[in-house]
Amino acid sequence: EKNDEINKLQLEMQKKSMELAEKQYVQETEAIVPKFELSISSYSGHYLNPRLVLRNVSSMLISELTFISSSVRDMQGNIVRKVTNHRIKKRSLSPDGETIIEFEMLNLSKRISNREYQFYENVEFVFEFSCEDEKYNKHYFRAVLNIPNTKDFVGDHWKVEKVG
Repeated sequence: EKNDEINKLQLEMQKKSMELAEKQYVQETEAIVPKFELSISSYSGHYLNPRLVLRNVSSMLISELTFISSSVRDMQGNIVRKVTNHRIKKRSLSPDGETIIEFEMLNLSKRISNREYQFYENVEFVFEFSCEDEKYNKHYFRAVLNIPNTKDFVGDHWKVEKVG
């Protein structure tokens, strides 16, 4: 009977130990992945040539920040506008560091007459990029900003997800 109680206690302790190890593993794994905040700081009207601020909100140094692609898509996934050129001011970011990313892109409106414009509704601004962490592991990200109407400025933070 005592042996059964001892075995039961040992099993419970092992389960608790396993739970703690799992929690610690999840926390350590999350700490290894770079995290970012992205927002538009300015543009020249109707999202012409937007300027973005990318901030490293993780606790690690990241390097080799690399542009992959960027476009604006309608809800069917069709490309409305493509970024034709880009410039990233800093390619390495310390924790809490930020960089400016400048995009060359046509505005998100169509001229109907001299004083009248047609705007796009329900579009997504998509920006894909990669970086390396302190251990030279490469990470891929996709950032998305939902724009209900391109007539209005959307100053929200983009949804930034690790995709690879």
